[in-house]
Amino acid sequence: MSPTPWRPRTRRATERDCYTRALESLIQVGDRRSDLHARALGHLIELVLLDDPAGLDAGGRLRARLLYRSKPLVKTRVTALVRDASGNVSQRTATTDAKGEVAFDSDPG
Repeated sequence: MSPTPWRPRTRRATERDCYTRALESLIQVGDRRSDLHARALGHLIELVLLDDPAGLDAGGRLRARLLYRSKPLVKTRVTALVRDASGNVSQRTATTDAKGEVAFDSDPG
């Protein structure tokens, strides 16, 4: 008896993939500060910074609000990747509060 050859699974009509991508970048040139970090852009889902990351001191706290369809998304886990002074990256996870807000402590050094 010969083995059955491998065949890729075919998709059923009820299966589908759904995802959204959004990208925001903050670039500061010079010493002038603005509130651009705190502006929602109207993406389906977005993380709006409540604190200016350029003004964050070592060991400071960065707060953000998670929005879905421009409304706060509560009780949702958010993961941040934090790079320390040595270039090592660590993962931090927190859950949004009743206002959709979450906070992460930066690396102390």
